[in-house]
Amino acid sequence: MAKRSTYFIRKTLYLMVEIWVAMTLTFIIPRLMPGNPAKVLVARYLAQGVVFPPQALKAFEALFGISNQPLYIQYFEYLKNTLTGNLGISFTYYPSPVINIIEYALPWDLALLGVSTVLSFLVGTFLGLIIGWRRGGVADSFTTSLFSFLNSFPYFWIALGLLYVLGYVYKIFPVGQAYSVSLIPSLSVQFVESYLYHATLPALTLILVSLGGWLLLTRNTAITNLFEDYMIFFESTGIPKRRLLFNYLGRNSILPSFTSFAISLGLIVGGALVTEVVFSYPGIGYVLYQAVLNDDYPLIQGIFLIITLAVLLTNYVVDLLYGILDPRVGSNE
Repeated sequence: MAKRSTYFIRKTLYLMVEIWVAMTLTFIIPRLMPGNPAKVLVARYLAQGVVFPPQALKAFEALFGISNQPLYIQYFEYLKNTLTGNLGISFTYYPSPVINIIEYALPWDLALLGVSTVLSFLVGTFLGLIIGWRRGGVADSFTTSLFSFLNSFPYFWIALGLLYVLGYVYKIFPVGQAYSVSLIPSLSVQFVESYLYHATLPALTLILVSLGGWLLLTRNTAITNLFEDYMIFFESTGIPKRRLLFNYLGRNSILPSFTSFAISLGLIVGGALVTEVVFSYPGIGYVLYQAVLNDDYPLIQGIFLIITLAVLLTNYVVDLLYGILDPRVGSNE
């Protein structure tokens, strides 16, 4: 028990150090990039015929956190602002704060990618376990070949193919947006139906692309575990096959998939860039795409920080769960 507690404490300390490193890198990297966001914004307005007084540039620099103060002072100011939720002002969506833009885009990704990731993981892991158990049959050969092909197929081709066939040719589903433009986001039945209707194609794309990976990983792990000594011993004792499949083979075969699943959950907050651009879906990936096109360093910096923190936190939770699911992990610390 003492070793298990030490393991949890050590993982917590690692997480704190990793978060500090992530915040520090997020501070340093944008400052190594060329350009001045304030000058870019002023030049954009000047091109539209808007005239600014000379002091406007200084005001915009202060607004975007551009300072001539020593770097260590800027660093501590940045840490204070970040810890209080102040990630700066976006000049792509000026004058909206970065945190407000992320708060708007994030729920769309959690709804779409969260459901798609969980469904593809559950279905892929279950099918992979069954196919690995019944290895060598017709179903194994066909399913393995099919999903190996889909797993290696260019991601954006599947999105464009579904969009063209089911959107343009047969017009079964809409070709873009997250909901009907005539509706206002709410929890009404009409809006939820519209959202599910618009999200079907993007979700189908994500599931088709990721399902094969979970299936093949679980299948290969299950086949390897079938020849382990503990499986041979339990099978010889006459344990019912259903219990042998799910209680012993399944529990040990799911561990590698469980790690990948947790990482995938952490990456949800980063959105699905290609899918969101193809389907004009208003998630983090689409916002990041717009930010890169407009050299919006505050928004890019804020999104990267949120993505990094999400991945670190999910990895931390996985490490804790590993200490519970696998007794060998805690005892070896």
